[in-house]
Amino acid sequence: MSLVEKLRQVDWGAVGARLVILHGSALWKASPRDIDLVIYTDRDVEEVMLNAMEAVENVAGLPADVYAFGDVNEINCVLFLQAVANGVLIYNDLKGREVLIRAINVCNDYIIMREKVEFTKKFVNGVLRRVTQ
Repeated sequence: MSLVEKLRQVDWGAVGARLVILHGSALWKASPRDIDLVIYTDRDVEEVMLNAMEAVENVAGLPADVYAFGDVNEINCVLFLQAVANGVLIYNDLKGREVLIRAINVCNDYIIMREKVEFTKKFVNGVLRRVTQ
């Protein structure tokens, strides 16, 4: 049984997760050191992280490296988008799907803003160099 199949056997609702994404080296390494997960919950984040770590160790025999969030506005967008782009969706319920879509939109806006700020910074520096010459 593959790792994805094992993880899909976990009762993620009982764990407290609404969305679970597997990402990282466990997807391409034959013998990963740990299992990287991104989890959304609307419960106590630390409790859900501990529950997830225990569940993963029970089904996969490896420690879990869990990034859990409860507020889309405080998400680590770089990590989240990387997990979405390169990971595998393990579990989601209706609320999890809604949050997935919202988080992608929030994070895409963040990335666009970040790129614009860097572009603006470079543009201003270029103008300043020309003005001071």
